[in-house]
Amino acid sequence: MLSAPDGDIVIQAGSDVTLDADAAVAGSRSLSVEIYQTVAETITTVVGYEQVATGSIQVPVVTWETTQITEIVEYKEFQIGAEYTTMDVTLSQIGYYNPNQVAERRFVEILIEGLDYQNSLVAWADSGAAAPGFDYRDKATYVDFAGLNDAQRTAVLKHTGYMPLFQFTYSHDGVAGKAVLKSTKNGVVQPDQVITPAWANNAQNVYFIDVDGWRDRYVRMPQGANVDILRVESTGQTHFLQQNKAVEESDLQTTGDFIATNDVFEAPSGAWTTVRSSA
Repeated sequence: MLSAPDGDIVIQAGSDVTLDADAAVAGSRSLSVEIYQTVAETITTVVGYEQVATGSIQVPVVTWETTQITEIVEYKEFQIGAEYTTMDVTLSQIGYYNPNQVAERRFVEILIEGLDYQNSLVAWADSGAAAPGFDYRDKATYVDFAGLNDAQRTAVLKHTGYMPLFQFTYSHDGVAGKAVLKSTKNGVVQPDQVITPAWANNAQNVYFIDVDGWRDRYVRMPQGANVDILRVESTGQTHFLQQNKAVEESDLQTTGDFIATNDVFEAPSGAWTTVRSSA
C-alpha cells in the first residue's frame, strides 16, 4: 500500500507497474520481479583437430603392364592327305537320247527315217558322208538308219540332236558294284579299301558328260556317280548300236530323264579307271 498524503510517490520497478485506485485497500500482495545477474561461465570451443589412426582398409591399386596376346586373324586350309576311288567301268549302248524331244521320243532304240528325220533334209556333206536315196521305194539307193555307215549316221545324229545313250556299270576285280578307295595321309599311303559307292542304290538318271571322249553321248547312271568320276583311262573302243537291244523305254523314263553338265571324265565302252580326288 502506498501512502503519500503530502508529496509525490516515486516508484522504481523492474517491470510494468499497474496502479489501481481503490477506496479500500485490502492488503498486500506478492509480485515476482525479474532480476538480471551477470555471472562468469566457462565453455569449451574447438580451436583445432588432430587425425588419429583408428584402423586400416584395403583399396585397389591399378597398374599397367605390357602384355602380348595372340588373336586369330585368318583361317587357311592345309592339305594333309588325299583320297580317290578307282573302278572298272563298262558303257553299253542301249539306244539314242534327245532331251529336247517330246517325252515319248526322248529315248529310242533306233531312229526311224521319215519319223525322226528325212534323208532329203540331212546335211550329209557337212559330215563328209555320201547322201543316200530319198525315196524309200527305191531299194537300190534308199537306206534306212540301220543301213547307214558311221559317217552317215553321224550326219543324222547332228541333224536330229540325238546322241547314243550308254548304260553305266562298274566293278572291281570282277566283282560288280565294288570300287577301291585309295588314300594318302600325312605323306603315308594308306591300305586300299574295297567299298560300295554311296550312290550305288540311287535312282538312274541320264547325264551329259563334258569330257573328251564322252561329249558325243549320254550316259545313264546312278545319281551321284556322275560327280564321282574325274578321270578315265580307256581300254576299249566305241561302237554304234548295230541292232535293237532289249530295253524297256518305260524303265528309262520312270527313273527320271535328267540332263546335267558335269565336270567328270568318262570314256567309251570297255574297261575304265575312274578317279575321284578330295583333300
